[in-house]
This record gives sequence, C-alpha cells and structure tokens, in this order.
Amino acid sequence: MTDNTIVFPRTDNGNDPNDVRTDSDATEQIKKAVSDGLKKARLEEIHPFALYLDAYTDLVEAPEFVVDDVLAAGAVVVAGERGLGKTSALVPLIMSCTGLVEDPPLKATIRRKVVYIAEDTAQVQRIIAAMCADELITADRYAVNDWFRLVEAKRMTAAEIVNVVPSYDDLWTPNKKIDGSIYLAPPVVVMDTTNATIDLENISDNSHVSQAVAKLRQRFGAICLVMVGHVSKASRSDARQLSFIGAGAWEGDTQQTIYLVREDDQRYLVLGKRRFETDGTEYLINSHVSAFDAVNKLGHHVEIKCFYGVLKAISAEQKQEAKAERQAEHKAASWGAAQKRVKEYVKAHPGTTTREISASVGGNATTTRNALSELVGAGEISVTEGARNAKHHRIQIGTQSDTVKECES
Repeated sequence: MTDNTIVFPRTDNGNDPNDVRTDSDATEQIKKAVSDGLKKARLEEIHPFALYLDAYTDLVEAPEFVVDDVLAAGAVVVAGERGLGKTSALVPLIMSCTGLVEDPPLKATIRRKVVYIAEDTAQVQRIIAAMCADELITADRYAVNDWFRLVEAKRMTAAEIVNVVPSYDDLWTPNKKIDGSIYLAPPVVVMDTTNATIDLENISDNSHVSQAVAKLRQRFGAICLVMVGHVSKASRSDARQLSFIGAGAWEGDTQQTIYLVREDDQRYLVLGKRRFETDGTEYLINSHVSAFDAVNKLGHHVEIKCFYGVLKAISAEQKQEAKAERQAEHKAASWGAAQKRVKEYVKAHPGTTTREISASVGGNATTTRNALSELVGAGEISVTEGARNAKHHRIQIGTQSDTVKECES
C-alpha cells in the first residue's frame, strides 16, 4: 500500500513535528506554515490563461475612443496612397480630441493630449496655421503647443522607441466623470509615417513586423498609438480590398485599420477592421484652402495657401446622391463647353457646314452635332440651305448670346 502520510521537516529548535511526543503548539504552527507555503506556491504557479474574469457583469464597459465612433483608443493603422493627403486629413481629425477645435463635425467625448511625430513637420505647422486662419482653432499659441506636441520623425528600432514612454507621464489628461471622480486619459501618439519612425530590417517580414508592433503595444500600454502608412494597391472604396504596404502584421496585430481612398474626384476615410459597431463607416473629406502670411528663407513676408481636410459622416445613400450630382454637374459642364466650342467655330467661320463643324470642333462628334442642333433650335445659330442640300450656319445676329460675345470681343 502507498503511504500517504505527510512528513514535515524538523524545526529549528530540533523538534520533530512527525513525532507524537513533540509539543502540540509547535506542531500546529509548523503545519500552518507549510500549508500557507503550499497555497502561495500554488497561487504563483497559476497560468495567465487560468486567471478568470467575469464574463457577465452588471455594468458593461463601452469602447473608448480618441474620436467618437471613428478612431478607437488603442493601436490603430491609417493607410492611403502616396500623395493622397493623409496628413492633411489626419491632423484636423486628431486635433479634435484636444478640445481646441471649434464645433468639430466629429466629436471627442474624452479630451486628451497629442504627440504628433511627423515626417514633414513644416506641413503640419501649415495645416494648423490654416485652421487658425479659418478660425477653426481660436486658442492661443501656448494652448495649441501644450495640447498638440509636434515632434520631428527619426528612424529607430521599436526597442529604442519605447524608451520614450516615461517622458509621456505628464501628458495624461484629467477628465471629470459624472460621479465627480477623475479619469486620467492617456495621450495619443501619432507616427506619421511608419517608414520615417520605425526602423525594420524587412517591412515585408511578418515576424519582424509582428515583434515590433507587439513591443510597441506592450510598452505603450494604455497610450493610444496611431501608425500611418501606405496602401500597396490602387485606392478603392471597398476597404476589404486594401492592404498596408509590407507585412500583414501591420493590420493583423493592431486593433483597427482605417483607409484613405479616392473615388471619382472625391476622397473618403473608410473604416476597415475594428472592434466596435457604428452607424457610419465612410467619411467624406471636404477640402478647405486657406491663405495666410508666411516668411520665406530670405525673411520676406509672402502669402501662401494650404489645403486641409474636414471629415463629414456620409451614408451609402448620400454617397450615391453626391455621386449622381457630380456626374450631372460634369455632364452639364461638358455640354456647355461643347456649345461654346460650336458657337466660337461658327462665328469664326460663317457659312460653315454641319460636316465641317463636326470635323473641326473636336470632341465627341455626336455631342457636337447635338450641341449644334440645340443652338439652332434656340435661335442662336441660323441655318440656310445651300447646294446639294448642304446646311450653312451663322451666328444669329441680335441674339442675347451674340450680343454678349460681341461685347466680350
């Protein structure tokens, strides 16, 4: 038979707890010490995957956002084609979480500070100056520089980057909760772009990228991290067909993906992978241009212009309506241009025939003939019959359009 007797070690004073003749108090103390030691060892040996949380709670925690229902608080990648205007759209969006933007179209319930690491710091400065010129930002220079910390990008390894985390300890922002207590909101750090900030041996190697992203996420902890990069394929409004240049770990190892795309002549911000649900997943980027004073390298004051984008939520129906309106406007503009070319040619060549007009005006021949027919019907161009039924065209003298053109000439 197996002996299941527990053997206790001899105590410092020489007493043997296994000897029935040992003092009972000492024996109980030793047994308790051993028991506590076993419990502690057992607790320390619990596997992390065996530390259970409550799956069903009385109060469900809502997702935390940098920008409500658009940009999650966590590790996020933003990607778009080169030259499509990622920075000009992202700076105003991120600026809205500072609370300095006047009536932003996309709100941020939680106010937090921003660290913007930029490949082109001068561009970011121009964008902010343009927003101030348009009075979207009315705060003074001190407040802007306090809430939006601009940093020049420098390539370094993930292990070197994470050493900056302690420097952000004073950037956590107190937000008052409804019960009067305080929630300290971590800052958001933007790396624009990943190529300019994260030094990797091979950006297409999933193992290298995954290790770098994991190190950044672990060391940054609750600090929100936005990484900006490029897409490898032509932009399309279907985010599922887009991919971040390089390894798939950029998207697979982060919590959210956002894409900047172009459709026709409009730009959109499209939400890809995410861990929250929202009514809208596409945002129209309305381009704004502002002129303001600047100083060139020689110290001369010059006026410059800067474009920036302001996002507006748009539904699928609104997107289709906007597309139809643009097509109608384009068609009307093309039609007007065709009529203008026809009138200019007829005025320069009075008596010209339909065939000559169609061959000389250029553009689509059918469109040209239709434009000519409408001008004849409106009385702006007169027609006379010639030999072999040829129709000769002249600008109708005395028409409003002819009078206008005569005045213009």
